Amino acid sequence: YGDHRDIHSFPTRRSSDLKGTGVGLLAAAFAAPLAFGAVQTWAWTALLVVGLLLLSTWAAGSARQRAVRLFWSPLYVPGALFLLLGAVQYFAHLTADAFATRQSLLSFSTSFIYFFLAGQIFADRPREILPRWGFLVAAYASLLAFFAIIQFFAGGGLIYWSIKPQWGGWIFGPYVNHNHYAGLMEILIPIGAAYVISRPKGHPAK
Repeated sequence: YGDHRDIHSFPTRRSSDLKGTGVGLLAAAFAAPLAFGAVQTWAWTALLVVGLLLLSTWAAGSARQRAVRLFWSPLYVPGALFLLLGAVQYFAHLTADAFATRQSLLSFSTSFIYFFLAGQIFADRPREILPRWGFLVAAYASLLAFFAIIQFFAGGGLIYWSIKPQWGGWIFGPYVNHNHYAGLMEILIPIGAAYVISRPKGHPAK
């Protein structure tokens, strides 16, 4: 849901910078769950750094085209207000746990950066991107599920057959908590199912 706000005329040919940003965005989205769900400090910090680099690449690509085309989504408003609320609580010392508030601000900022980039890169190319995205998600979910099942029966309580959680857990796939794995599948399965349902009659995926 959204529209485009043109600041200058937008060339029809997309720069390699913007294409590279799109590839990097998809790679980060697929890599995050594999890093134990990106819940550890090093993992979400790496995601934040990658997100900032991708944002810089997108801005550089737009500058090289001498044009900026902004996709506007109403969801930007509550997202920005939520960040503002957290920032006010943190810097005005109105939070009961400053450390947790700072961590949450950084984590939500990371998510907001990826959400913004996804809108800017893919919103104007739904017919081109959505079928490829649907296929990739379906393949990714299938491979991840296959790995998780194999590891469950042959992993000996270890993640990737080598890592034992420090405080225990109910391991499934790359997650210490099997409920988090279920949450990921609740996100991926509808996208993959929508891809299959949307295929034309006679298509092999149908």
